[in-house]
Amino acid sequence: MFRNYFIIAYRNLSKNKAFSFINIFGLAIGMAACLLILQYVSFELSYDDFHKEADNIYRISTTHDQARDESLLVPPPLGPELQKDFPEVIKSTRLILPWSGQAASSTLGWQDQQGKLTKQTFRWGFYTDPEFLKMFSFPWIRGDQKRALAGTHRVVLSESAARKIFGNDWAENDRIIGQTLEYLNEFDRFQLVVTGIIGDAPANSHLQYDFLVSFATLSTGWGKEVISS
Repeated sequence: MFRNYFIIAYRNLSKNKAFSFINIFGLAIGMAACLLILQYVSFELSYDDFHKEADNIYRISTTHDQARDESLLVPPPLGPELQKDFPEVIKSTRLILPWSGQAASSTLGWQDQQGKLTKQTFRWGFYTDPEFLKMFSFPWIRGDQKRALAGTHRVVLSESAARKIFGNDWAENDRIIGQTLEYLNEFDRFQLVVTGIIGDAPANSHLQYDFLVSFATLSTGWGKEVISS
């Protein structure tokens, strides 16, 4: 019975080739559009879901009544104060983007054993607390994760930043941890010690980064080249 149905359908399609082509082509376009929309919506709804504690992570914002504007910029002491006053706040972390003139870009320089100097400019470099690595589930690659951002003048590089600075064979270089980099932007210049390598943030993460500098570095003052162990 089904064989007869297929034969009849084939004959009808053969007799009306133009009409059949338009119908089949339109159906294919519609199905493809639906699949693309479904994939797009699924991707948008998956943002930041890869974190183990995604349901318990919140980002604080401020609202300016006069301007009727909402901002994600809050005073740096707010996180520790909330953690101190509210037991529901288990951990808190801050991200400070160093502004250089009109652009939030910074340069990291590295000099190898042959004296060759490599300088690379990055856009997403943040000062952050050690709790950053505990709150978020970004993949950790190399170094002591618990101590990577504890202390001053420490920097954790993303996988892409490590490749950009040290070359494509960075993964085979066991001496990356402990290397000294020079941090440079329009206003500041000091040295940082590489203490870890973290995987690149997934595409469905609202937070993207190139490198992370220990928050305690801010307390040492700008432009100092002292490195703590």
